[in-house]
Amino acid sequence: MKKAKEKILYIDDTAVNLRLFEEVFQDKYETYSSLTPGSGFEILSKKAVKVVFVDLFMPEMTGLEFIEKASVDFPDCIYIIITAYPEMEVAINAINQGGVYRFFTKPWDKHEVEMTIKNAIETYDLRIHNQKLIKDLEGKNTRLFELKEKLEEENLYLHEEIRLNSNFENIISKDVAFKKVLKDIEQVSDTMATVLILGETGTGKELVARAIHEVSKRSSSSFIKVNCATIPESLIESELFGHEKGAFTGAVRQKKGKFELAHKGTIFLDEIGEMPLHLQPKLLQVLQDGEFSRVGGTSVIHVDVRVVAATNRNLDKMIESGQFRTDLFYRLNVFPMLIPPLRERRSDIPLLANYFIGKFNRLIGKRVEMIPVKAMDLLMSHDWPGNIRELENTIERAVIVSKGSKLELKDRFISGKDSADSGVFLTLQESEKEYIIKVLERTNWRVSGPKGAASILGMNPTTLESRLKKLGITKP
Repeated sequence: MKKAKEKILYIDDTAVNLRLFEEVFQDKYETYSSLTPGSGFEILSKKAVKVVFVDLFMPEMTGLEFIEKASVDFPDCIYIIITAYPEMEVAINAINQGGVYRFFTKPWDKHEVEMTIKNAIETYDLRIHNQKLIKDLEGKNTRLFELKEKLEEENLYLHEEIRLNSNFENIISKDVAFKKVLKDIEQVSDTMATVLILGETGTGKELVARAIHEVSKRSSSSFIKVNCATIPESLIESELFGHEKGAFTGAVRQKKGKFELAHKGTIFLDEIGEMPLHLQPKLLQVLQDGEFSRVGGTSVIHVDVRVVAATNRNLDKMIESGQFRTDLFYRLNVFPMLIPPLRERRSDIPLLANYFIGKFNRLIGKRVEMIPVKAMDLLMSHDWPGNIRELENTIERAVIVSKGSKLELKDRFISGKDSADSGVFLTLQESEKEYIIKVLERTNWRVSGPKGAASILGMNPTTLESRLKKLGITKP
């Protein structure tokens, strides 16, 4: 039997808006439209409408007044405002008071509205389901009363989870520990506060930084990423702040820096712990005053930039050793966010593994469809010192060798077994140094060229030379 379409209602005093709404959504939903709030009430009284869209400004009454009245007789409906005149104070107050589920501005985006309808219907169904359970529990003993309160809390939690998942579709997680990260993103995104993302290598710090940008008011402007560890020390000032023609040998023309390119948007300073000490005061000036000068220039440039920084290093220890300025640390550490390592969110391992299988199936042309129990046990028992990045690389290797529909995960694909079994662990810097030396030995210490170490490591030769110098690696 074909499932009946869910019912949605749109109230707007402009007929063309109603026609457009119906044309877009009538194939998926049973849509009703009304030119006046009065006829909207009539439809609500006759049809089992779950989601109501209403214009904010109408002659008869405002959208908020309509929702206030309708909520008395139809409290379970999900109410959404659509308006051509966005007023943030009105929107925030309406949502905070609990009467409005979402606020959309015209012209609205079809995919965003469709996702909201789907989530709103889920929220409506949860409300009705929990109300039925609560009604069944009425009059029972104290234990059942406690269960009623628990169900109400779960309803709020599930509603929050639906909202978080719809806002951060690019972040793959169902782990409770990671939900705090998502809530932190929501809280800080629309502020100007500088964010410092802390966490081990491979935990997804860049993904979190992009999420902060994407859900902020700056999402329509640029997101500029700068990896401070991969830029040679002699060039990083020019990369960040630009240079004037003739500022140094090779500066044949004026160049804008990353801060200028990020004007009105967000700049992500990855590996901020690698920022040279002599350049830190200039960065501090930008953070405090939003101004700087290009290399070789005298004129002051003003920028409006949101700064998000990230590091896997212990900045407190770097401050103690004189490698990082205290005042810069406090200016960066306005809103710190700690990203949990994969070993602390193991419930995400199956979710991520299946996601990466799908990704590499498409890229490689394989049809791996399942993970055998033994393979999943291997994935779940490993501590993943390289975190999500290590898991992704492991799944890629496994998909490459898999011949059928089952993932063929070899023990040798799980890196770091020997060091883990012996109880001896290397620091990330030591592991990097050891791996680079192995690659150099295999290439007979050739850095550049198609068969050189830089090509194998996926790095520019100049970047690799910079890392060799930083790590103290020299040819025997």
